[in-house]
Amino acid sequence: MTVVQFALENCIERVLDAIPGEKAFGRFSTSSRRLIEVTNLAEPDTKHTILMVPAWIRNSLHARGIHSHESKTIEIDGAQYVFERGKRVACASWSHLIHAFDHGLDIYGEMLCSPKVKMIPRIPAE
Repeated sequence: MTVVQFALENCIERVLDAIPGEKAFGRFSTSSRRLIEVTNLAEPDTKHTILMVPAWIRNSLHARGIHSHESKTIEIDGAQYVFERGKRVACASWSHLIHAFDHGLDIYGEMLCSPKVKMIPRIPAE
């Protein structure tokens, strides 16, 4: 799960950096929000939140399963992801992760297939 999330985060950074006039921010939250804006996706706040769910799960798991940022509850297609500050996350099962990634992949597809990204002749690996 961590490797997949890091690969997606790196992808967002590389793509944003390759768009003329844009620059990666070095933070997934900021760069993903910017790429959503640059590619003119509908419902940008909702889509950004969906992309952030696996990152929040990963960050909590790195902290012994404890969520350390502001509390929030996210619903994705009927599934709830509850992050309570200072409490163990209960939404980190394989089914939760696959569900969140599945919905996120649709958003990555929208961004990567957008005209703004399709016009990039080459995206450097580093």
